[in-house]
Amino acid sequence: MIALYSQVEIVAVERPAEGKFVGVVGYVIESYDDNAYEVEVSDENGNTVAQFVALEREMLVLPEGGVAEGSE
Repeated sequence: MIALYSQVEIVAVERPAEGKFVGVVGYVIESYDDNAYEVEVSDENGNTVAQFVALEREMLVLPEGGVAEGSE
């Protein structure tokens, strides 16, 4: 289970029409019973630019600071 407000990167999408979200970093703002999560993506001013549902297996939880190990 992913905690609310965790920063996540979308690493895979099982719905081809939503493939544009791969590589996007956002925050989990809601969780659902079926291992799905509402993810919000904001611009540098804090304005929401995208909001969508992603499955847990499609996301990588980022550590505080927002950079996954080995990606620097």
